[in-house]
Amino acid sequence: MKRLSLVTALAATLLQVCTANAQSEEAGHKAAKPGRMPTAAEMRANMEKLRETDPARYAQMTNRLARWQEHRLQRTNNRLKILSTIDTSSFTAEERQTHDALRNAIRKREELRQRLNPQNKDVTEEQRKATFEELRNLDAEIRRLEVSERDTLLLNMARSFGLPAEKAKVMLENIKTIDEATNGGNYRSGTRRSTRTSP
Repeated sequence: MKRLSLVTALAATLLQVCTANAQSEEAGHKAAKPGRMPTAAEMRANMEKLRETDPARYAQMTNRLARWQEHRLQRTNNRLKILSTIDTSSFTAEERQTHDALRNAIRKREELRQRLNPQNKDVTEEQRKATFEELRNLDAEIRRLEVSERDTLLLNMARSFGLPAEKAKVMLENIKTIDEATNGGNYRSGTRRSTRTSP
């Protein structure tokens, strides 16, 4: 019973922590597209003009933005809370380092997003451009860390069934293949593998 509870907890953790962050990735791709990005001062001026010419539209946009920011912050806090509950006592030193790096990177990403708020007049345009670049690089690093963390959690789940190391690895490869086949290939861990049932 205790083993089943552990497996259930690990599975729940995997579903909540390691689901691909499609919205963040899409935002990163959009930021990477060529073209002149409006300055923060220009965005503030446009919003002020909208407030004067179309108050209803202005209120709609600002309310929508506030809800989106609240949702994003809540999602970040939820992820950090889940990651903080994972028992890392059986992790190797490298696995523990990856786990800690993922938590720190998620915190850092939220700090960078806050810095990019157009209402933040203390950030110069040069700093803002540098922050965009830093955020883009950090998103890529987070995706790499998520894959490594997912592998560790899945292997631990397999071992909790009493599987030996080799069979646990086979189970991990099968899960990756199933995910690729059913989730649009969003499992970013390398090339597609064929499903195997025995080592």
